[in-house]
Amino acid sequence: MDNILAIACHYDQRFERETDDTGSVRAGIVTSGGSGRGRPHTKSAGMAKRAAMSAMFGSTVEYFDFTLFATASALVFNKVFFSPLGTSGALLASFATFGVAYVARPLGP
Repeated sequence: MDNILAIACHYDQRFERETDDTGSVRAGIVTSGGSGRGRPHTKSAGMAKRAAMSAMFGSTVEYFDFTLFATASALVFNKVFFSPLGTSGALLASFATFGVAYVARPLGP
């Protein structure tokens, strides 16, 4: 871990490496200050609120999409794509497709 941190500090001068009393290494993003030594970058409360609102909006859109897909799989997809399987088989195949999409969601595109 210390080697990786040393390489990161070497190639990116925004990082400052500090050692505390126990000998463990801490790193933080620093900004240029008047004394030549940087200070840790702090985020404002407004930035944190904006990030939280953006995350909430993104999650809302994502779950609306999955709700819409679940409804469509129950009402439309079973009749359009899986009609040869019969009523119950088509519904199960349609929900299985939805389940695969839900499980694969964390893997990304």
